[in-house]
Amino acid sequence: MSKEVSHIFHSEGTSFMDFASWRYRYAIPKRELDKMGFHLRCETAPKKDAINVFHKHFVENAAEWIKDGGIFDVCDDYFKKKHGSHYKDMCKKATLVTCPTSKMAERILEETGVLAFIIPDPFDDIDFEECEPIYQDTK
Repeated sequence: MSKEVSHIFHSEGTSFMDFASWRYRYAIPKRELDKMGFHLRCETAPKKDAINVFHKHFVENAAEWIKDGGIFDVCDDYFKKKHGSHYKDMCKKATLVTCPTSKMAERILEETGVLAFIIPDPFDDIDFEECEPIYQDTK
């Protein structure tokens, strides 16, 4: 198995680094995977002989590229939104679909019939005290 992992997050001229999902699904896991001998890179296109991981809907050719093999990581429920057809198509063409929660896995199954492998975000095992949101009047 290849230890080269290409994350296809963005198209030429765009950046994905400001998104929380970039930090949770790439930057933070990269530290640990590097220690295990994997080599993660952000790319604008898939690399031959690498494990190619696709994210979001920003890469124009993703649906064409993923048919040659790849992982589609679904962090957000866009199935009923503007890019819903892209998400359904990517899930059906991917070699493997991953997501961070059991609820997202249920949505993927409902919308596509595809079983997703759950890879929790790196902070999902931290217990936070729940609290009511506080709203301030901005008038």
